[in-house]
Amino acid sequence: MPDHEIIAIQAFDLFDAAALYAILKLRFDVFILEQRSFYPELDDRDQEALHLTAHADGELVGVLRILPGPQVAIGRVAVRADNRGSGLAQRMMKYALDRIAADWPDRSVVLGAQKHLENFYAGFGFKTCSDIYDDGGIPHVDMVKV
Repeated sequence: MPDHEIIAIQAFDLFDAAALYAILKLRFDVFILEQRSFYPELDDRDQEALHLTAHADGELVGVLRILPGPQVAIGRVAVRADNRGSGLAQRMMKYALDRIAADWPDRSVVLGAQKHLENFYAGFGFKTCSDIYDDGGIPHVDMVKV
């Protein structure tokens, strides 16, 4: 873990332009460039989402978003390549799930997981609830935590 790691959650409209740009750039770099997944990254859902950001030593290194609703959805989970393997994704998920439990204790949580990350999310109590499907050229499964 870096010396100065900060994980925070805030609403879309509280980000300044530079912070929002950094979030979108990290997601673009991971999903579009690195994974070569061509899908509508800008999907008009960010405005209603809460955004988790993880900074290490002043640099944005991880993001995810939480979409409130009858079922709370977690999505766009991304960690910068040079920070993978550090446990950051686990800390981000725990932080997000703690926030969801506090804000929406009676709602289930859903996500669309890349198939190769199914066991990662199962470690947080998510269960697969769909067949494998293609999302942007990458096999995915839907998962739910009740």
